[in-house]
Amino acid sequence: LIPALDALLQTYTLGRSYREGIDVVIVGKPNVGKSSLLNCLLRERRAIVSPHPGTTRDWTTQPADIDGVPVNLIDTAGGRELMDDMDRLAWAAAQNQLQQADLIILVIDAADDAQGITQQIERQLSLLPGKSPLLIVINKIDLKPDMSLKSDYLYVSGLTGINLPLLRRTITERLGFVDFSPDKPLVFTRRQYDLLESIRAEQEIVPVISKLKKLVNCK
Repeated sequence: LIPALDALLQTYTLGRSYREGIDVVIVGKPNVGKSSLLNCLLRERRAIVSPHPGTTRDWTTQPADIDGVPVNLIDTAGGRELMDDMDRLAWAAAQNQLQQADLIILVIDAADDAQGITQQIERQLSLLPGKSPLLIVINKIDLKPDMSLKSDYLYVSGLTGINLPLLRRTITERLGFVDFSPDKPLVFTRRQYDLLESIRAEQEIVPVISKLKKLVNCK
C-alpha cells in the first residue's frame, strides 16, 4: 500500500488547486490583445475588444476550463502611464491580482520591431511582483509571419487562432498539470490528506481498515 499512498499524498497540492480554482492573470500594456486572448481561451466573446487603448479599466474574472483544468482567467487593465484617478485605481487593482496569481501570462505585441518587443518585456517585467510562474506570450504573430522566433516565448494570434492549442497546453503544464486527466485520483481536502498520512504510519492492518472506511466516506 505504501507506494500507492505516497502517490496519492503527492496529489494534494494539485487536488486542492483543482477544487478551489487556479488564478491565471493576463497582463500587458494597452492594446496588445489581452482581451482577445481571454475570449479565445474562453471560446466565447466575454471581454470587449477594441482597437483603442485602455478599453479595460478594471480587472475582470471569468471561470474557464483549460483542457480539463478549472481556472479563473483574470483580465487586467494595461500597465501604462497613470493619467487620472481611474487609471491609478485600475492599476492598483491589477497589482493586487498579480500578487495572488498562480500563473501570470505576460502578453507582448508582435507588431513592434525587435527592439520594441524587448523594451515591452523589460518594462512589463519591472512592474510584475516576480514570485508567480510567468509565461511570456507574443501576440499578433499573424502580422509578422517572417519574425525571428525565440524559444523562450510562445507565439500566438488571438485573431487567427495560431498556436492557441499550444497555449492551452502550456498553461496546464506551467500550473503543474502534466498529463492531467479529470479521471486521475486526487486528494482534494486536508481531511483526506491527514487520513491517508495516518494510514501510511500504521503498522497493523486493523487500524488501516478502520481509517480506510473513514476515507471512503470522507467528503
